[in-house]
Amino acid sequence: MNALILLKTDHEKVSQLFDQIETVRDPKAQRKIFQNIKNELELHTSIEEQIFYPACQTKPDLKLQIDRSFKEHQAVKDQLVSIAKEKDQSTMETQLEDLEENVQLHVAEEENELFPIVETLFTKDELDTLGRQIEEFKSKYQSLAA
Repeated sequence: MNALILLKTDHEKVSQLFDQIETVRDPKAQRKIFQNIKNELELHTSIEEQIFYPACQTKPDLKLQIDRSFKEHQAVKDQLVSIAKEKDQSTMETQLEDLEENVQLHVAEEENELFPIVETLFTKDELDTLGRQIEEFKSKYQSLAA
């Protein structure tokens, strides 16, 4: 499967989790959904940082965008740690809103700027190879998490 399709599917899954958490008022339920968001974002950033971005870094045209993406990932990781530690429900909800905004901006940059360029610089076979690597990574991750 094409790597870009897999990454977009991950983006959509996280977006749906953010939509879900916004409809829930029970703090325990929110924490559970947050944990799902955290798990999905950790897996997704690992995939991008270990598979997708290194492949993109082989293309000089993408260097600046990939450098920015790594920085954005670090900001999201820092937010995830902060939210996980937060005890105050109101503060946690505010932090979740900030996290969602940052994730949405990052996703928009990837899908509207980075991915179209990647489609022109990589062959279909290269994107399919990256997709297989992503699927293998997810499979290993899920077997470790089980």
